[in-house]
Amino acid sequence: MQSNTRLTSSTKANHLPFSHLLLSISTLFILATSLESSENTDNSIQKTPHTITYKYAPNAVLNKKQEQIVISLAKKNGIKNISQISTRPLPPSTNHIITIFGKESITGRHVTQPILHINFAGKNKLANAQKKETIKTEEFRAGKVINRKTTILIVDKKEYRLNLVKGLEIKKAESLLKQLQLGNFNSNSATNINHLDIINWQKPTSLHKTPTKIYASFKGINEHEDLSLTAKIVNNKLVIDEISCRTP
Repeated sequence: MQSNTRLTSSTKANHLPFSHLLLSISTLFILATSLESSENTDNSIQKTPHTITYKYAPNAVLNKKQEQIVISLAKKNGIKNISQISTRPLPPSTNHIITIFGKESITGRHVTQPILHINFAGKNKLANAQKKETIKTEEFRAGKVINRKTTILIVDKKEYRLNLVKGLEIKKAESLLKQLQLGNFNSNSATNINHLDIINWQKPTSLHKTPTKIYASFKGINEHEDLSLTAKIVNNKLVIDEISCRTP
């Protein structure tokens, strides 16, 4: 019986059960499909070396053509790798401004990021006042690239990027930020208490300390608001003296 069941390589395929043949064909089809899918994925990655994120205000959503124009303006201004395009309102008017964010360059805790502001032509005074050397199109006016420098602070394993004035050590800055986030402070009678409720403590933008004062800035719960506070240390306790709110 054993000798009757031995098959040569030329006769194996003819003697395989039909179910086995189907399984083999299915396996080959799946492998071929997987390889094709893998090749397509590799091609798409090569065509898209990096991803741009878009963050638009409801009344200022750029269409594809406008996106290509502002990307071109950014590249002409020296921003080759773009990470984000955003729009935000310029109250009290109904105008909006476009911001192009370039790729971050990080050295240790220090971050440099090129930023370009672009205005809609003829829509606001800032756009109309742009200098002749400004790169522009019929629809947009681009300003000059700003290299924003920030410092990475780490509080409870979360990273924050903010403007840290020279002279304030990173560890001290992280301690002050944590105190503010935990609410470990007092406020005097002159403080605008109502503004405490509209501060987004998870979005600090700057921190500065002098021998007598501490200055900190945060985004508001409404992202278009900027809040600045002045504080001091009294008997080892942080006391907020003043809070102001600014809408760009």
